Order: sequence, then C-alpha cells, then structure tokens
Amino acid sequence: MKLKMAPALRILLLFGLVFFAAGCAAPEQPEEDAGLEEPVVDETETNDETDSTEKTEQSEEKKDEIIIPYECGIRLRALRHETASGTRQPSFPLSPDSRYLVASDDSVVKLYSYPDQDLIYTHDFDSDLVIQSYYWHPDGETLLLFASSESYTEVHLYLLDVEGGKQKIKSFDNAQFGTNRICLEALEFRVGFIEWGLQGEAAALDFHYRDYSTIKLVNLEGDVLFSKEWNDRSFLRDTLANPDGSKIAFTRFGTAKEDLWLWDLEEETLRQITDDGDGNYPYLWLQPDQLLVNIGAVGPGGGQIYGMALIDLESGKKVKKYSQDNKLFVSNTISEDKNLVLGTKRDMAGTNARVCLLDLDSGEFDYLLDNFNTVHAKWADEDLAILYLQGWEDPEEAYKGREDYHLLKTYSEEAGLTTLVESSEQIFLLGTADGEVHYLQPAPGGNWRWLTTTLD
Repeated sequence: MKLKMAPALRILLLFGLVFFAAGCAAPEQPEEDAGLEEPVVDETETNDETDSTEKTEQSEEKKDEIIIPYECGIRLRALRHETASGTRQPSFPLSPDSRYLVASDDSVVKLYSYPDQDLIYTHDFDSDLVIQSYYWHPDGETLLLFASSESYTEVHLYLLDVEGGKQKIKSFDNAQFGTNRICLEALEFRVGFIEWGLQGEAAALDFHYRDYSTIKLVNLEGDVLFSKEWNDRSFLRDTLANPDGSKIAFTRFGTAKEDLWLWDLEEETLRQITDDGDGNYPYLWLQPDQLLVNIGAVGPGGGQIYGMALIDLESGKKVKKYSQDNKLFVSNTISEDKNLVLGTKRDMAGTNARVCLLDLDSGEFDYLLDNFNTVHAKWADEDLAILYLQGWEDPEEAYKGREDYHLLKTYSEEAGLTTLVESSEQIFLLGTADGEVHYLQPAPGGNWRWLTTTLD
C-alpha cells in the first residue's frame, strides 16, 4: 500500500534533509592546546545608562538579612593556608583586600560590599552555563571564573570584574572542571585551577588525561606560556605561590610517593625539591628560599598530617621539625609575626582532639581546649585570633558521632578563650571589621545567612 504525502509535508522533509546533511559535515579538529581561542569581550555586559541605574538602585538596597546560595563555592575549610593537606585551593567569597564578597548559584553571580552587606550587582550568565568555581585575582577587582555547559562536556574560562564586565579567556571542549577525580566519563580530560602567577598576569592550570597529566601557564589572553607533562595522572596538592607570584610550590603524588616541587615561572623551570616521601605540603613562604610545610604520611586521598617543618629550597633539607610525637597536628592559621600557629592536635585515630597553639621559635605547644577541632581561624590583629571550633558540648559524647556543637571564640594571650557564638549549626567565619565578627550560617532552602556579632 502506497502512502500519499501532502505537499507541505514534502517541503518540510526536504528542508530537514538539507539541515541533517549540514549537521553531518566533518567537525573542526580541536587545537593542540585544548580548545585555545582568542579572548572575546561580551558586548552585552557593557555598563550603559540603564545598567548603571539598576546597579545604583541595587547598591542603595540594604537588607536586614542577606541570603547567599549554599552552592556559591563556599567550603568550611576555605583559606588556602588554613586547610588540611589533600585539598585543592577552593573558592573563597572575600576578595583579597576584603572589600567584596561574591556568591554564585548556577548561572548567577552576586557581588556584595564587605562589610556593609550592600548588593552591588547581580550578574546573570548565559542560562545554558553552570558556574563551577571562581578565584579572586590578586588585585581584588577581578574574578577568574570556570563555567560548564549544561551537558558538562565543555568548560569555559572567564574574567569577571567588579563593574560587571565579562571577558572569555578560552574554552575547553570534551572536558570537565575539576581534577580531584580522574574518571573521564568518556571525555578527553579534566581541567582545574592551580594558582595565580606572575603578579596575576597568568593562571596556572592542571589537566588530567587518560594516561598522563600536564600543567600549563596561561596568560589572560589565553596564550600558553609554559607546559609540562608527566606520564602518569598526578595529584597536585596544596599549591602555593610566593608573594610576587614568580614561583609556585606544590606537592605531587605520582606513581609511588608524594614530594615537594618548585615551579619557577620566570625561568620556566620545574624542580623536585624533596625525595623523602613526607608530603611536605606548602603552608607559608617565610623567606625567598625557605618554606614552612606540613608533613605527614602519603596516600591517594591525601596525607595524615603529624607536624610541620621548615625546608631550605636550595638543599631540600628540613632545617626545623615540629611535633614529632606520633600525634596528628592540623595547622590552621599563623599570626602576623609568623611565629604562632593555631591548630588541632589529636591522636592517629582522630580522637582526643585539642585546640592548641604552636610557638615556632621554641617548638612548644600550648593547649587551649579539649574535645574540639579548629576548623577555621583568622588573626584579627597581632594579639587577637578568631576561631571556629567543632566539637561536643558533653565531653562524654565526644567521638560517638559527628561533632554537634559549634563555637566562635576569640583568643588572646592575656584573656585566653572567650565565647562569641554557640550553635548546633555549622559556621563559616568570614572575618572581622569595625568591631564586629562576620560569619555565615545555614538558612532554609540550602542557603547561607550572613550574620554578625560584636567583638568584645
């Protein structure tokens, strides 16, 4: 039996065949440097008169309660120098000069003034992009932002400034963001951020392919300045640039053990510093040729930190070692004079946690509080520190389950510990300003609430 086709339907079918044939044309071959393209300035983001009016209205809007999306990249262990080993540098909401706070949710970026809590602008990315992570530029005026396609098969790298301007640096096809997991899921590679270099003129990126890994230094025009390849899928941990961004220290876990490496961006050289397998996770540059590091056992999931050491970068030898008593020591923050380190001491099972203070000159510990872990801490000035602690209100309940008691405390040598906030909910410490401590706590709907308390 023969079916008759209406004339209109035949025309539609003909057009469909034409478009199908066009779609089957051979795709363009990817460029050698993983989708390198010329930067494109987004003309839709220019600050015309209408946009300026809207931003003025927004900036005048003062809210009693500011809700920040939980998915804005905020993590409890947020500061690069205040994390346990095994974590990559995460997004942190405050700009380096503490003038702005940024939050994002899927394709929306919100910028607030800090500490005033004024909404400066809301930037809506393309609806088909999902924001993955962002990293403040050292100048405090620009964000490096990773966004993925909704299908998570493309990664785009943008610069977003505090005025709302947006510029694409480059795109990566057949890629996903993040290199902590090396499963490629039928894609070509995964890409992640390492550090800013050359005083913010370039970004160091980490790539994982099926059989190898590589690092690249990319300038803000998208050009690859340096590339190094390893024939394994290495994990890079605790990356840390020196003050002028000319060198980046990191640990590399390859096929056997984890050691300290030094990347000289100006000389375009890469050198392994240690060979003892202690991890030697970068913590703080004390001098151009000396690095304070965390040391510990090594494994694919990261190290069990048991102490600190001072390493001479020329010889690779440990000049000093701290905490060699088979106890774990997780460092959290260091004082302005680079001498006192706040952290947590506990046994190898993770129990008997004690908030403590390490004196780097003497190597001695001062124990401040039992049955609590120091999650996040900041020095408000040279004599006063703010600590976010997790633990148990009832000491007899300690270690029977997840910590259920959360504290914000101040510490000074003169007054010891003083409680600011007690809560059954987790806390994210932002910082201090104008005699107040600013922090976040969970709010309904999977958000954060921006709160303050007086610093007595």
